[in-house]
Amino acid sequence: MRAGRNGSRDRELVRFVGRHAVVTVEQVMAMMGAGRTASYRRVAACIEMGLLERLALLRDEPPVLRATRDGLNYAGLGLPVASVTPGLVRHDLRCVDVAILAGNHYGHGRVLTEREFTWREQTEGERIASVEVAPAYNGRLPKTHRADLAIQGDGGLIAVEVELTPKAPSRLEGLVRAWCRARLQGGRRGPLSLRAGKHPASGGAGSREGEGRGEHRDQGRAAMSAFSVNIADELVERIAQRADELLAQQSGERVEDGWLRGAEKIAAYIDSPRSRVYALVSARRIPVHRDGSALIARRSELDQWLLRGGGLRP
Repeated sequence: MRAGRNGSRDRELVRFVGRHAVVTVEQVMAMMGAGRTASYRRVAACIEMGLLERLALLRDEPPVLRATRDGLNYAGLGLPVASVTPGLVRHDLRCVDVAILAGNHYGHGRVLTEREFTWREQTEGERIASVEVAPAYNGRLPKTHRADLAIQGDGGLIAVEVELTPKAPSRLEGLVRAWCRARLQGGRRGPLSLRAGKHPASGGAGSREGEGRGEHRDQGRAAMSAFSVNIADELVERIAQRADELLAQQSGERVEDGWLRGAEKIAAYIDSPRSRVYALVSARRIPVHRDGSALIARRSELDQWLLRGGGLRP
């Protein structure tokens, strides 16, 4: 295995992927601030070196990226290779979106992914961002719940819950009570609930949890008010906007499955001049079609072409 010409950027990319279960190339672009062609080239190089691998988990969905064992070692992460379940991929990707937003606000070094703090909890034997939701009984171990992300804020740890679908009120109440107990017993700060979807009771994405109910109502209220998160409205608004985009995609308005019409739009999509597109078309080295005299291309086909290294000059 040899590093690319820009080893530090390769390591940064592989480290980003390895900290999460899976990521998309679009998330790589957002995290690293790189253009589409540059990102696909770097991803393709890391795949060729055996640092990353592509997984086609969902039908009619673009493949996702996962760090290999060699990649995790290369990035200096002491984590195992992520176990990926197709039914949880959408939730995993939404957690990546929220982690990027939170990192832009707090600093990426302050954001812990579930993989990171779970591994630390298992190796260090101390809870970081998990709470007991059911006590041990009849010889069974206590049931625990882990946050989706954790933020190392100035006032303590902030536990982040990312919800794609509404939870039953009793389930929410149980989680709130558990975090309240953790706050009172361990001095933690949190949680902040960030939703990538609307909840009937909350009125929209990005809303914060209300106070707990039940026999310890007063204690729950005091605890919730004690650790309410002071987060910038701008970040909440950005999360809400991103949630709306995700809802639109889930409703079938998938941008990446659409068509690009004209050499100029195709060139902009692959970050190349228009003359380069014409040269690639002439050499039959780019997946385009014709609608009369106009060039058209499907975004998903261009993505696959870039990932295979099609944007590289011979």
